Amino acid sequence: MSSIGKQILTIETNLYNIETALDIAVSQKDRTELLRKQSKLTKKLSKLKRRVNNNDDRIIQNQENKEWR
Repeated sequence: MSSIGKQILTIETNLYNIETALDIAVSQKDRTELLRKQSKLTKKLSKLKRRVNNNDDRIIQNQENKEWR
């Protein structure tokens, strides 16, 4: 598995843990901090997924270019 794939799995695990902690959090301060972390990780996760998709698209384009030649 690529390092990007490992990062995606780690972030998804962290997001799950944050969602669990949000269910338990009592104080508004704790909830705000967890929501901030959740937002940050969600943005990072979407960025990594875009990077993976872009790499897949490049591989497909390279294969098509080789077949065309």
